[in-house]
Amino acid sequence: MKENFREILPDSQIIKREEKFNLRWNIISEEDREKLRFRCVAVITNKLNEIKNSNYYFNSYNDYLNSLCVAISMIIGIPSKTNNFSSFESKYLYDYIMELDLKKDNNYITFIKFIEEILNYDYLGYIDNYNLAKKFAEAFKLSNVKMKIIKDNDEYCILPINTEFLDSPLVFDNLYWLNAYKDVKNHFEKSLKFERKENYYRNIVDELRLSLELLLKKMFSNEKSLENQKSNLGDYFKSNNISTSISNMYIKLFDYYTLYNNDNAKHDDKVNNVEIDYLIYLTGTFIRFIMQIEESKKEVK
Repeated sequence: MKENFREILPDSQIIKREEKFNLRWNIISEEDREKLRFRCVAVITNKLNEIKNSNYYFNSYNDYLNSLCVAISMIIGIPSKTNNFSSFESKYLYDYIMELDLKKDNNYITFIKFIEEILNYDYLGYIDNYNLAKKFAEAFKLSNVKMKIIKDNDEYCILPINTEFLDSPLVFDNLYWLNAYKDVKNHFEKSLKFERKENYYRNIVDELRLSLELLLKKMFSNEKSLENQKSNLGDYFKSNNISTSISNMYIKLFDYYTLYNNDNAKHDDKVNNVEIDYLIYLTGTFIRFIMQIEESKKEVK
């Protein structure tokens, strides 16, 4: 009935609203998940066949394609068979992946984890992992799947592109991106723990300020106080091709932010509980923008 309705009224407002809802809530349709599967499998097949058709020697004791599939099967926790195969299409792992019901979130996550492990496998120079990552990134875009691939040092990581306005990107996602800055993360995390407690408003503001201050100290390799980092921020934005308008907007808000801290928390205790959420989100915005700039340097495009 649902399929008939879509066929009869392809331009209906209900379907259009559903598409907007899915986009807003980062919901990937069953159709797009299937497109993603076939595109990703095609990428893998093509790349592995490049090895197979190269001068690399395969035999029954040292089949590179087989060892790849067995290793990844173990990593993602699915059964594997060790008998020899000549191409990816005939492999047990291929059959397993193709049988996964991607409508189920658990299976979908297993599939994405499989792709991530494919990206991080050591191909001994026979496959360029970065080029492989670019092919997967292209498959994500073509399939309308809101994910991106990040290369951090020598490790590839697949991440969702979140569309929720506040909670996820500005608060909880920051906790992931701040893993490389443990002290910064600890202070930001403390502010969230205090958030549910009464009469800890000054503590929250202090922890937020410390998290941002420590991040900028680490980014700019100095020991300046928060209010003395404005010129460094300006230079940083300029060197990363951030528009003058955005740079000036950030620094203007940053200026008021430091003034608020000095007047209401650092040298006094006049924090209004109504202001807490705004300060959490504002600090999250400051941090997230810097993390996005750093992230964009690593993103596979």
